[in-house]
Amino acid sequence: MTPKIDKQLDQLVEQVTQSVVAGLDAVIKDAIVKEVTNVLTKSLNKEIKDGEFFRKVNDDMRHGLEEIYKEIKKAKQNDSAASLSSGSRSETDQLITEASDQLDEILKSTEDATVRIMDIVEKHQEMIAQSGKLLREFRSGGASKDSVNRLIELNDTHTSDLIDVMTALSFQDLTGQRIKRIVSALKRIEEVVFSLYVSTGLAVKKRDEEPERDTEEIAKEARQTASELKGPQGGTSQGDVDDLLKQLGLE
Repeated sequence: MTPKIDKQLDQLVEQVTQSVVAGLDAVIKDAIVKEVTNVLTKSLNKEIKDGEFFRKVNDDMRHGLEEIYKEIKKAKQNDSAASLSSGSRSETDQLITEASDQLDEILKSTEDATVRIMDIVEKHQEMIAQSGKLLREFRSGGASKDSVNRLIELNDTHTSDLIDVMTALSFQDLTGQRIKRIVSALKRIEEVVFSLYVSTGLAVKKRDEEPERDTEEIAKEARQTASELKGPQGGTSQGDVDDLLKQLGLE
């Protein structure tokens, strides 16, 4: 080949090479853009779904804590005098100390009533001895007018003290109401805590196992399971409850 033809061939090869490189460059750029866009889209979608899921879990937990707060607040209700005397304290402090205050009041009322009844019984033991002595005087015919009056006085005292004993025993009504209030609140709190713990725990577990599943569907299924396991009832056994709690790490 002549030098002229060689030069033209080299130019042709160079042009073809540049065209191929330019084409490959465009294809590579397009592929990179598509791949980056795809990865970013998937990542953003996952972040959005995760955000929605954990926002739902957070809402459920806030609702559960609100229910617990309401139950504690309800349990703190006491007689008006106690409410007035505690008015200077903050509401938070009242909520924290209410359970122990209620139990302290129960202990105090039962202790006061017990001491009062014991004092009356002790006094009556002495009065019984006096009554026996006076009755023996009647039997022997040596009873005086003063002895008769004393016996009547002792009898009146017996009647009065028996009324005091009945009054002292009435503490059980008030303490019973307080205990029922506390027990009722604790049961409700237990139910809320159990439901909250199980439903959120199941939801997080399901989310880890099936990340593409609908958030609302996961939450609904978790709440349904928690509702079915609120204590052994129907076809649910305590073993089912224990197994589930063990799976969630609460044995």
